Amino acid sequence: LCPPDAVLLIDEQIAGETAPPSGRKAVVLLAPEQRALIEPRREAGFNGYLIKPLRPESLAERVRAALEARPA
Repeated sequence: LCPPDAVLLIDEQIAGETAPPSGRKAVVLLAPEQRALIEPRREAGFNGYLIKPLRPESLAERVRAALEARPA
């Protein structure tokens, strides 16, 4: 189990049409050809996105941003 204040990283292949767990901060991982899903994922409640392959700097920045985001 992960702590309740952790940011979840959820791959789009797993996320499908679902929203992140209620009350949890989450970032969706997208393939470059899935950029059109950025806005629908935001509307579904994700706090951010990352395009694969992940760069350590981008990962750290998006996790920080998700932690600072207001609840959806």
